[in-house]
Amino acid sequence: MEGARFSSFVEVKEFIERYQQDNYVQFYINDSRTIAGARKRLPNRTLKSELHYYQVTYACVHGGRKYKSYSTGKRSRQRSACILWIPSQNLG
Repeated sequence: MEGARFSSFVEVKEFIERYQQDNYVQFYINDSRTIAGARKRLPNRTLKSELHYYQVTYACVHGGRKYKSYSTGKRSRQRSACILWIPSQNLG
């Protein structure tokens, strides 16, 4: 449900669990920022500790972005630098 507001992270978890059961889907936390991490970046902002996360993104276990490889399968021409060691000759 887009635009829903919750007063604690427990309410969020209960809502997501209920949604997963009703719609036969499974979500995982794809990306998140905790309240502690957000306080380091935003010291002047008041944040409720009960929420546990400042920002959280859930994703479906079967969904998400498709992986697109940009590889051509060939390695670029590789060069190496070799240091040649020549022992000093005794001139005597």
